Amino acid sequence: MSRFSKSLLATLGGLAFIGLVAASLTLIVRYKPYGVPDHRRAEYEARVAALRQHELDRKQNADTAQPKATVDATRHHFGMLDPHVTATHQFRVTNRGDAPLTLDVTDTTCKCTVGNVQQKLLMPGESTDVSLQWNTGYQAEHYEQTALIETNDPGRPTIKLTIEGTIRARLVAPESIPLQAANPGQPNQGSFLYYSQLPGDVVLESIQSDAEGLQWNVTQLDPTKESRLADAEARSAWKVELSCVSASSGIFEIPATLTFRQTDNDETMIREAIITGRVHQAISFHSPDIHSQTGLELGTMVNDRQHVTHVLVRQRDRLDRQLKVLKVEPESLQASMKPLAKEGNYRLTIEVPAGATPAIFNLDNKQGYVQVGDPDTPGLSNWFPIQGCVVELEKS
Repeated sequence: MSRFSKSLLATLGGLAFIGLVAASLTLIVRYKPYGVPDHRRAEYEARVAALRQHELDRKQNADTAQPKATVDATRHHFGMLDPHVTATHQFRVTNRGDAPLTLDVTDTTCKCTVGNVQQKLLMPGESTDVSLQWNTGYQAEHYEQTALIETNDPGRPTIKLTIEGTIRARLVAPESIPLQAANPGQPNQGSFLYYSQLPGDVVLESIQSDAEGLQWNVTQLDPTKESRLADAEARSAWKVELSCVSASSGIFEIPATLTFRQTDNDETMIREAIITGRVHQAISFHSPDIHSQTGLELGTMVNDRQHVTHVLVRQRDRLDRQLKVLKVEPESLQASMKPLAKEGNYRLTIEVPAGATPAIFNLDNKQGYVQVGDPDTPGLSNWFPIQGCVVELEKS
């Protein structure tokens, strides 16, 4: 054998030895899973083992017979029901698998809901009815009750069945009574409906409230001719017109207690409500530049020239009074009033004259304002804030 051949054989033998060592090390060394810290290795391996077992069980179950529970519908709406009646609905359950199916009622949301399974063991292809029964009691609201059916179907271990509906009410009355906005000293007026979904009349006997000058009147309606009651299933209905006078301007909310009486058995029913409304300010300001919270934004004005802004002032009470500017802040501003053709309306002119003293009035603790009112009527005034600043250019 030549020297070259011996060298080649020695090289090949070394490579083979290295390969055997590498293979043996591959069998011995267990590489750590990427991104799993050492203190969570046990948890990781347990999860991997569980996934492998789940996949193995799935493959084994795929080759075995299983039950399959199906339901035509899992929810039923009874619609509108009278109080104190019992309603029953049957849900159809079918076994569409190839192994026996077991059914059992395990839980209901109310003791009044009774789940009854006619046949608790269904062979493949068989069906049975599950009955849900509900006693409506006495309530004027929507109800929803459920029952849970436990099965041995691995793909559907529980079936949730639901029944729902609405109870006809002896009395339906609003919780809020909105009135129309009014001028100061004028009554706020409005109306509301109340109705019954059962036979018999319901009389409104009284409205107790702290609202000043509260007056009300009741008129019976034909519910079939009232569009607002189209879907209410009302047997009888009444319209209540009422009014009151608020002593102050702005929005008001006044609690009220309404007492009703059933004419067939003299039963009294009490309902609580809130009378709401709004009284206009006696003096109001109007301009597209006025913000409801921050007032009138004039911006930055250089005092090398005149700046003029106009605002509409409207008086809503005692239009014969003469309104005037009562106060302006800061003193750099000037304001004047001019009556318009429509009685009670004025044009308010706010002016920053040329050469006005520099001033800043756009800070939280330093804002300007204009106050307007009747100097001969104490308390009859209103004001709105003004934001901006007057600056002077430095002369070159």
